[in-house]
Amino acid sequence: FHLGRAVVGSASGRRETWAAPLDAGPAPALPAWRLTLSGGRGGHSGDDINRGRANPIKLLAAYLAGLPGGRIASLSGGLTHNAIPAQAEAVVFCPAEPDLSPLRAALAGYRAADPGLTVACAPAERPERAWTPAFQAHALAFLMGLYHGVYAMEPAFPGTVGASANLGRAGTEGDVYEVCAFLRSTRPEWEAELAGRHMPLGTAHGFSLSVTGYPGWPGGGAGPGVVGADRPDAGALRRPRGAGAVGVPGQGPRAGHGLRRAGHPGRPLGGRAGASGRTARLRPAAGRGDGGPLDGRPSTQCTKYKQARKYAPPAGIPAGGATDRA
Repeated sequence: FHLGRAVVGSASGRRETWAAPLDAGPAPALPAWRLTLSGGRGGHSGDDINRGRANPIKLLAAYLAGLPGGRIASLSGGLTHNAIPAQAEAVVFCPAEPDLSPLRAALAGYRAADPGLTVACAPAERPERAWTPAFQAHALAFLMGLYHGVYAMEPAFPGTVGASANLGRAGTEGDVYEVCAFLRSTRPEWEAELAGRHMPLGTAHGFSLSVTGYPGWPGGGAGPGVVGADRPDAGALRRPRGAGAVGVPGQGPRAGHGLRRAGHPGRPLGGRAGASGRTARLRPAAGRGDGGPLDGRPSTQCTKYKQARKYAPPAGIPAGGATDRA
């Protein structure tokens, strides 16, 4: 409850998948080394993006861009669009064992938020091919240029992230180098600004874009999932005594954990703001209701609080590839 209201809303989500043809040639006559940056906390790009954790992909890309004489055979890390990476690794050709002190110095700023981060270097089996110098320069510049972290806070809900971006995954898929990012925003203009930063960057470095996603839906008085004392139809809902937290339109941690799926009192609905996207009947946690419509019986405000719809990017931002449903 926020100011006497139950609020259900979601930030939009824009999944960006960038791809560039892998340009590689014969490996140079140099020793090969495997560089590993691991032990990060990672996390969810909605719940944890404001916790100051490192992005190993970006850190390793920045280090490799300044590695004298280094030629990359591979660079990969992360799992998916909306997960903060916990590790990254690269295989590089270098005349001598790379000096890791610049990378260790870069980790110093993350010790409080990401204390488990470690970096290692070991000899590697020699790959047969290495990235061309031109492709290497473009790929590293693209990875370093992608936005990662909090972009804006939501003034309507102090302390709540309003817009963010996550560089979630990078790696080779066949003969293509693929990079995955995820943008979240409570306001379409913020998503447009973030996407507007990425589009010219990708074009400049030879990456094409495919987009899927889902639209945001507001938690304000006009939103489809808001009921409360300030609404004319508030009589349909009696506020449950001691109910837990509910979802807010943004990315606050653990929003929604006080709600339980009707018929399954032990299972939270969604668990994160905007996580479920399912039509469901809501009720408070077992033993905490007062007989109102949230006690497993349908409420006209709640039964269709979110409908599947096609993703439409903000005005002026091309969607790229296929659409999907929320």
